[in-house]
Amino acid sequence: MTIRKINGVTIDADTLDGDQLSAITTAIATAITNHSDVRTGIHGRVVIRKSADQIVNNSDTLVNDTHLVLPIGANDVWLVKLTLLYNAPSVNSDLKLGFAYPTNCIITWATVYFSTTGSFAWIAQTNPLGTPTVVLLTQTSTSSAPLMIGTLGIQIIAIVANGANAGNINFQWAQNTATAEDTKLLANSILEATRLA
Repeated sequence: MTIRKINGVTIDADTLDGDQLSAITTAIATAITNHSDVRTGIHGRVVIRKSADQIVNNSDTLVNDTHLVLPIGANDVWLVKLTLLYNAPSVNSDLKLGFAYPTNCIITWATVYFSTTGSFAWIAQTNPLGTPTVVLLTQTSTSSAPLMIGTLGIQIIAIVANGANAGNINFQWAQNTATAEDTKLLANSILEATRLA
């Protein structure tokens, strides 16, 4: 018996000819790319870890994060959570947040951050009744982190409902105000995603 591993799947190569092995390899690679046939349990779950720090200096123009990217298929629906570690050298630079996304993709998202009072808080605004309410942002929105200094944490929770165009959901960030200092999104920031449909 000859055992081969193809994209992490063990196959008894003695029972398959070359064409069958090639077809299986292609099917597995396509499934992984499209997320259409690869699942953990009922729904697909993906965890992506940022493996190195990334620096933005003197720019308030959103850039794609080099690691926190989620490929999604046409008409997919995902629940996405980002847990971000970043370093802001001053309140001047801080952090601006957003997303790149496929055409006709709808993203509804909100942020929660560690506040200066030492508690977690949703970014909120006052509603017409005069009470605070969570700000729900869309795919075209950006959000600013609270004006704080040092190594900080922020979370983003999003529901991603894609249209007919497969593509990538790419977390984007920049300095909130362009400042000649290094703002860093740190290694071990995490993107977690669960495919709902």
